[in-house]
Amino acid sequence: MPDEALLSELCSLCYAETPKYRCPRCKTRTCSLPCYKKHQQRASCNGKRDPAEYLKKRELATPAGIDRDYNYLKSVERDIEHANKDSKDRGITARLSKVARRNLIEDSNFQKYLIEHNIEVQPAPRGMSRQKSNQTRTTNKNNTLWTVEWIDVAGVSNLRHDCMGSESIRDLHTAAKRALRQAEKRGRTGDAAKAPLSKKRRSQQKAPETMTASKLPGDSVVDADQSRISDAAKPGADEPSPAAVSEQPVAQANTAKQSSGTVQRADENHHFYLLKPATAVSSKVLVPLDAQLSLTETLRGQTVLEYPTIYVLSHAPNALPTGFMLEEQYTQLRKREDDELREAMRKADENGVPDRADAGPSSAKVDPNKILDMLKRDISR
Repeated sequence: MPDEALLSELCSLCYAETPKYRCPRCKTRTCSLPCYKKHQQRASCNGKRDPAEYLKKRELATPAGIDRDYNYLKSVERDIEHANKDSKDRGITARLSKVARRNLIEDSNFQKYLIEHNIEVQPAPRGMSRQKSNQTRTTNKNNTLWTVEWIDVAGVSNLRHDCMGSESIRDLHTAAKRALRQAEKRGRTGDAAKAPLSKKRRSQQKAPETMTASKLPGDSVVDADQSRISDAAKPGADEPSPAAVSEQPVAQANTAKQSSGTVQRADENHHFYLLKPATAVSSKVLVPLDAQLSLTETLRGQTVLEYPTIYVLSHAPNALPTGFMLEEQYTQLRKREDDELREAMRKADENGVPDRADAGPSSAKVDPNKILDMLKRDISR
């Protein structure tokens, strides 16, 4: 090796030899296995290629780019096979509930309902929380009760299992909010009932019992009962005044009108969106919904993962917050990316990209369309 070699041309660890190896993850060049091990310890590098690493578009339509994607898909396939084998060896099975097994029958009422209304339900992997929480079912009267997940703008989820398919989205959301408030109220009441009483409260509760137990000489229980009966027999003892009686229904009616008006105004300010599953973007893809339509009509022609997830936002479709995008925008984005990828592959074929036929018998020419279809199937899972 010439003495005047630059340091940048030598091993980045020992600076003594010419580098022979390159780290798949951070591209650090080393000359030997000991130097590579030192690099992993110093940089806390695992040496595994990052599948989410950013690549330029011109690097995708190359043999190396296709090999990278193919190896990643094969690694995912191997992990799934190993997980299935491990679960069988350990005796771990994800049993389906009775309702889930009934829904999977081809000629069941639920399957007929899905076919009639063109609704696609993608099953989640068995044992996952979403698969376990699904209680969608059909009743004896052939009504469909959906499990629906309601999510507000803050990300708070409210799961309901009694959403009738024939009811409107607005009515179902109102019922879900009412049930949530009642559950919170019951929770607060239960906590208050379980809370221990203070000494002062206990003494106040014991005081009436002591006064009742201590009677004057000559008094009897019969006399006490007679006095209570005579007090109750007095006219107007426990009866409210006529003015109070006439005011109570009016007050209750006003309260009911105010509460219903508040709920109606709140619902009018809400916009409902159906979450589109299995998308290839980091943003959540939403489908705008008509709150007046029934849940069944809303899901017509749509795809859901086990059960619908509906976002309730105060933003209109043309002003969605960060992290959300409409289905129309997502479709245009995917179409543009597919066109760019096909154009890049076409240019690569025209430029005569070598297919590395001399690398071995297994290095046959790759069909770009097959690779593209395989990637689409993997993303849509």
